[in-house]
Amino acid sequence: LVLFFGAVMEQNNIGGVTVGLVVAFNAYVLILAQPIRFLGFVILLITQAISSAERVFEILDAPVEIQSKPEAVVMDHMKGHIKFENVKFSYDEASTVVLHDINFEAKPGQIVALLGPTGAGKSSLVNLIPRFYDVTDGRISVDDVDIRDMEVSSLRDRIGIVLQKSLLFSATIRENIAYGKPDASDEEVFAAAKAANAHDFITEFSEGYDTVVGERGVTLSGGQRQRVAIARAILIDPRIMILADST
Repeated sequence: LVLFFGAVMEQNNIGGVTVGLVVAFNAYVLILAQPIRFLGFVILLITQAISSAERVFEILDAPVEIQSKPEAVVMDHMKGHIKFENVKFSYDEASTVVLHDINFEAKPGQIVALLGPTGAGKSSLVNLIPRFYDVTDGRISVDDVDIRDMEVSSLRDRIGIVLQKSLLFSATIRENIAYGKPDASDEEVFAAAKAANAHDFITEFSEGYDTVVGERGVTLSGGQRQRVAIARAILIDPRIMILADST
């Protein structure tokens, strides 16, 4: 269209159009074409971003179900004496009760193993200790204080958890270990790694503790990820340690 109308205007001397002006105008049109095409991709990305943001804010705006009571107890000096007393639990009122009349005690310094087949409720049981869920009936206490009467952050700050599938971040090994205690000294990080039997393989890397692991720790083996996660849990010196998979 530019060439056609430009030629007509130049031949009929309309508006002082010259061959040079037509060529220049045509070049400008070609230069504009790519940004206009790119604008289509930008509109698509904006649409995707809006959809993603709606999902993100749906989570951020979700009400917090587990909250501390106004008169909640702050556990400054926890020993870690856990008692389950006639505990029953279901994920909602209409669902099947997954834990029935659970009674056991874990004393400070004691190791308690929960064994059972898949779906027996082991993970559900340990998730009750840091109050990821509240019991349906019965009572869980730490140092003879019902955990529902404790300040939630006070309780969780003193619990270390290592899940079956450990989540590592795209950061250095040191930063992953010190995630729960960012101001930890190198000596503390090294001590935690040694306790988790991770120090030896970490020092074998050319950059040692400054080695950057990939997203979710993909550059490490499964066992290495687990040992880094155990070191991360040990570093905060928890009063209660939960290993969601004994191996």
